[in-house]
Amino acid sequence: MDEKEREELAAVQELQDQLSAYFENQTTVKQLQEHVKRLEIKATSLDATVQQQSNRIEALLKNLQASASLQEVEKKYQHSEQCVRDLKTALDEKEREATASAQKLQEQLSVCLETVKQLEEHVQW
Repeated sequence: MDEKEREELAAVQELQDQLSAYFENQTTVKQLQEHVKRLEIKATSLDATVQQQSNRIEALLKNLQASASLQEVEKKYQHSEQCVRDLKTALDEKEREATASAQKLQEQLSVCLETVKQLEEHVQW
């Protein structure tokens, strides 16, 4: 086998390796996109849960106002407000976590897409 044939064989092997890496990146990109969708669904579910809890607290407050003394109502109202603040704090934390996770996934997706782009350019070359 002469030098030219070895170079051609090496070039073919490199293209096969790049094609394999390209397909692996495509799979990774799809997995990342699916994970982002699942995170978005989970965040929506958390929002709905917080809204339900907030509605429940409001209903409890109305019941308390109708059946308890003013001091008792005030005390329970303050407790309910604290519950709402705690829920909002918990939601904010979950949103930060979801945002951080989504950002990380977006960065990974960007890296994968850049790699795919480079592979496509190299394969076309």
